[in-house]
Amino acid sequence: MKKDYQFIGWVLVSLLAFTGFACSKKGGGGSDSSDGTTTSAGNNNPVPGPNGGTSGAPPNPGGGGSGGSGGGLTPTTWDPMSIQFGPRTKLLRTDGTLIHPNQFATDPMVIYDQSAKLYKMWITCYTGKAPKGYPLRTLGIAYGTSQDGFKWTMWKDPVNPDPDLDIVIKPSIDGVDKGLETINIINDPITGKFTAWIAEQWYRMPHIFYGGLRRYESDDGITWVKDTNTPIFTYDKANVWEKLFVKSPEGNSVDLYKTLQGGIVEPSVLFNSKTGEYFLWYSVNGIDINPHTGERALLWRTGFAKSKDGKTWVRNGPPVFIGGSSGAWDQTVSGSSVIIDPITGGYHLFYHGGSPGIGWIGHAYSTDGLNWTKNPNNPLFKSQPNGTEDHFDVAPCVLIIPDQNSFGGYRFEMFYFTFSQWGLPGPTKFNFYRRDGAMTK
Repeated sequence: MKKDYQFIGWVLVSLLAFTGFACSKKGGGGSDSSDGTTTSAGNNNPVPGPNGGTSGAPPNPGGGGSGGSGGGLTPTTWDPMSIQFGPRTKLLRTDGTLIHPNQFATDPMVIYDQSAKLYKMWITCYTGKAPKGYPLRTLGIAYGTSQDGFKWTMWKDPVNPDPDLDIVIKPSIDGVDKGLETINIINDPITGKFTAWIAEQWYRMPHIFYGGLRRYESDDGITWVKDTNTPIFTYDKANVWEKLFVKSPEGNSVDLYKTLQGGIVEPSVLFNSKTGEYFLWYSVNGIDINPHTGERALLWRTGFAKSKDGKTWVRNGPPVFIGGSSGAWDQTVSGSSVIIDPITGGYHLFYHGGSPGIGWIGHAYSTDGLNWTKNPNNPLFKSQPNGTEDHFDVAPCVLIIPDQNSFGGYRFEMFYFTFSQWGLPGPTKFNFYRRDGAMTK
């Protein structure tokens, strides 16, 4: 019987539920690099999925989860805030080379197929060549597999391979979705397929406008069919905090996509089998009053919405997760990944937090997915010193794997990417890492 164990993940987004245990791994071939990080573990009970498989969404989101192989633990003996992560390991290809030869790939989305004993990863990346008649390289989604979660085999186009990295989901190029990034995938128990939500770029650097989320379906994770030519979830003008930043005066005849900045990105999706609804956590880069300065500015916050079909969504209204106070390490938050705790039935949220010169990963817990308490031990670990390739830690994707050697019978596997400080000499470089963790009490 096939089983897929899922991560709910970002990247940058982020992103969230897929068939299988949630994602956190060490890079293949890389050596452990201790940098003062801690260890953490969690769990995710799969529910029946397509073709006899499983979905990463627990059976009772928000309710009392089963202890599974947790050794009879109860919510009173399981502390969701005691999660700690160990040393990092760099993800590499099976031949020891980098995942992307030019180090320009981000936002890992990982699942674990237990029956095949295979990790599957989708990442955002640039190809090595531009489509005919198009001046920029394509920004889309690449795919790879791994037996151990560290050493990866990246998919290659058998007909026309790309010199850098082939992509399995491409933007339309001639349409409005000029680029695709931050994919989130679940093994959808309703459709019996892999369902993906991906953020689209309507314009490229330096003025990125995220037009919204598109929905795709696939039988194998390689060949994907776009659900519609229109984004199924985009910014809401009625929500003040989602309002886009206008780069030129209203009414200007300049191309719309060159005048706006901000939008919706980094989806994290779970299917709630108890209510028959899809839950969506999403990052918004919108214009609003900065609570620290009192000035209008582009701010990152996390919103929440629900859907019966994964296409038409009802928003919660105000953001459900925001940055810390002035001077906090996480003044801005993005790239959230949400998974469900099988012991308590509550929710774990892993996020990228930032302030000037800082980019670390934090953790929060909630009993309902709406009201969050940040972990007092945040950040979970700290990135490398400024001036290195790994100065910022971004887009955590976390899997929960049954493991009798970990406290409570579960371990957490976190996949994330790093990049160097903007403005340093030379191109910005991105790397992928994995850390394993567990609860400690």
